[in-house]
Amino acid sequence: MILMAANRPRTRVAGSERDEYQLGIFRAQELERRQLANRIHEDSLQTLSHIRRLLRQAADGALAPDEMAEISREGARLAATVGDHLQLIARDLHPSVLDDFGLAAALRQLAADTTLRGTVTVHFTVQGDSERWDPDLESGCYRIAQEALRNVEEHAAATRVDMRLVCSGYGLRLLVADDGSGFPDHPRSGGTGGFGLATMRQRSRAMGGSLRIRSASPGGTVLRLSVPYRQSSSGPAPN
Repeated sequence: MILMAANRPRTRVAGSERDEYQLGIFRAQELERRQLANRIHEDSLQTLSHIRRLLRQAADGALAPDEMAEISREGARLAATVGDHLQLIARDLHPSVLDDFGLAAALRQLAADTTLRGTVTVHFTVQGDSERWDPDLESGCYRIAQEALRNVEEHAAATRVDMRLVCSGYGLRLLVADDGSGFPDHPRSGGTGGFGLATMRQRSRAMGGSLRIRSASPGGTVLRLSVPYRQSSSGPAPN
């Protein structure tokens, strides 16, 4: 009985830490779902509603041939726009390039997609041999880069991001540096940036890595992720 009583406080603390960690994961997942729903509603669903109005006009049968042709062209353009939006969402959920070609190719595609949205220009470089790594490691690094760029787009007021992947036999290093407003000393836990930071730290710990984020001089933010090497079951160790 004495031994059980002595162990009880430590068990309580450990359980509390696990509960807080799990709660952070649930919050991050809920935030990601909310962001996804907003993107679908603001982009794809509104465009589909416009296409439906065009089809109703065409179905009335009261339009001249040149008006019908214009409606057809506009409908085709909008349908292509919806397809582009859904393709970007699908990439965000799980980019096939990550499975097919690996982390470096997926980060290059992520940089191009982010630049395409027009908020910030992302320059991506690779240093070292970009061999295949453990799938969980590749996925975790990709998600951290994805969340870092999302935070830059939403909060940093930046115009340029330099993202670099460094590969070696010791592990992976990812650097994301922007020219924005800098990193606050105490980010608000109620904002999306707080949850995003918590998610990145959780992913880093799960991979056995370390994550550092600091403000740069004269401005901007620098994120550094270091993850030790874990061999992939699908390929040899990187050189």
